[in-house]
Amino acid sequence: MTNKLMSTIFATLLAMVFASPTRGAVIITSYSNWKLQATVNLSTITFEDRSVGSILDGFEYVQSGLTIRQRDGHAIRVTAGGDGSYAQSGNFQSSTRGISSNAVPGYPYGYDDSKSDNYDFEFVNSPYSAGLWVGNLNPGNNSVTVQFLDSNSAIIDSLVLSTSNSNLVGLLPYNNRLFVGLHSPTPIDRIRVLGGRFDDDGNTFDDITFSSPDSAVPEPSALLIALTEGIGLLLLRRRNKLKLSDSISNF
Repeated sequence: MTNKLMSTIFATLLAMVFASPTRGAVIITSYSNWKLQATVNLSTITFEDRSVGSILDGFEYVQSGLTIRQRDGHAIRVTAGGDGSYAQSGNFQSSTRGISSNAVPGYPYGYDDSKSDNYDFEFVNSPYSAGLWVGNLNPGNNSVTVQFLDSNSAIIDSLVLSTSNSNLVGLLPYNNRLFVGLHSPTPIDRIRVLGGRFDDDGNTFDDITFSSPDSAVPEPSALLIALTEGIGLLLLRRRNKLKLSDSISNF
């Protein structure tokens, strides 16, 4: 193998590493793209095992790796389209159910605006890949922010949600949902949703999905080391083969 050919192969491999889809700390709103880049071991909390109208304490899924905290102390209610609240079927990713604090029957439009959307979805073992679906986005009010935080409460990445996002699923004005996910080289401690009271904007949450904690995101440097070691082994094997060939020809 000539030096020129060797340089060409190495340059090609290097370009492939940095041209491949990044799995760094950049929020992804296409669920299919996020899942394509995700590790194979994924867990999803769908809320389909809970009765509509039931109130969660936030620890129902601790054995599955997730706790849920309503940061203002408001009730965490299991909701569904047609339950008398503002929730519609298009607000949910898996089948029919999700959670909300302000989707409540008995209020005008099934919406209790005195309840906030301030949630922390906290992981028992910090994953490197995580995401969730947010439903009922208001086309006239971009008041919901999703943050991914590390164990020191530092923001890994953050996104203000909008119905103008090209990956929005469903119909306007409110029968819709948007996926918000992240692959991070830093373990994700929790997903925080910021949505205040009396903001004329209520939301639902569904399909909180996350990887197993041992499914780390490979750094580009680690990939380069692996590639370099692989090339070295190939060269060593080829050199030994050439020596063997020369020995046979000289015999």
